Amino acid sequence: MTFIPILAYHKIQKTFDFSVTYITPGKFEAQLKYLVGLDYESISLHDYISKKNIYGKKVIFTFDDAYASVFEYAFPLLTKYNFKASIFVITQFVGKPNRWDYNFLKKGLGHCNWQQINTLASKGWEVGSHTV
Repeated sequence: MTFIPILAYHKIQKTFDFSVTYITPGKFEAQLKYLVGLDYESISLHDYISKKNIYGKKVIFTFDDAYASVFEYAFPLLTKYNFKASIFVITQFVGKPNRWDYNFLKKGLGHCNWQQINTLASKGWEVGSHTV
């Protein structure tokens, strides 16, 4: 079987977070530039499972929880470098703040709304269910 790295992310944000599930837009873009410099192309999870277009330098990007910051930061950066990704939505929190990401400045972080999710899907992103 061909080895294809799957890079799993949660939040992309500029502000410090005590969690280990975030990356800054600058660090995320540096990772993308590195992959572009090595001639990587993104494929979908569906392509990987169906063994479609899996040869050569391929990478898979996934985003859990469908945070609004993915739409704000990751989507434009991935588009800039001609990458696509898969996003996994918690349907109960679409367009709402969650109950588990609390920090000193604000309560819960927001998640993508349906319009943002539809935009991602229309641009070739895979949309899956994280939890219902």
